[in-house]
Amino acid sequence: MDKTDLIPPPELGHDDLDAESAAARLAALGHPRPAHWLNRLVEDGRIPPPPFPAADLWRELLRDECDKLYNQAWCALDQIRSSDDPDAVMMLAVDDFPSPIEQAYGLAPSLAGEHLALLREYREERYEAFARELAIGTDREAAERADALAFWEENAEGISDLRRNLFRLVRRQLTA
Repeated sequence: MDKTDLIPPPELGHDDLDAESAAARLAALGHPRPAHWLNRLVEDGRIPPPPFPAADLWRELLRDECDKLYNQAWCALDQIRSSDDPDAVMMLAVDDFPSPIEQAYGLAPSLAGEHLALLREYREERYEAFARELAIGTDREAAERADALAFWEENAEGISDLRRNLFRLVRRQLTA
């Protein structure tokens, strides 16, 4: 699996960070509780104790956001399956279900496998259309991901500052 989408941006640095530095950089990105989040990651064994490798922090930031987006997509799919209202199903299937999948894939394809599996499970033809639209596996993929992230950065309502900043940082990496 390609992990090039997990290279940390300059805002996190590329070296190891002490706990205070890491928390300050995460706060600057809009993380609501960076010190608590770092402590939880260490306690859960997801990252080693400080000094924290910037690449580990970046991977975990993206993983957390992708996990949240997976939950959104799963909830929308569950609502689609349980709804008897064709209009509600159509609205969910057109917007609420594919949007978090596109956002997760835009952020980190290497962390979006479960998201794509949900889309395939729902309808193979929807997955195939998604793959064509984002040019998955082609030379245009990075540009399509960057365009999708620019759209979500500008138009997504009710998202956290952290997620909006992650969209911007990944988009900037894709277009560099």
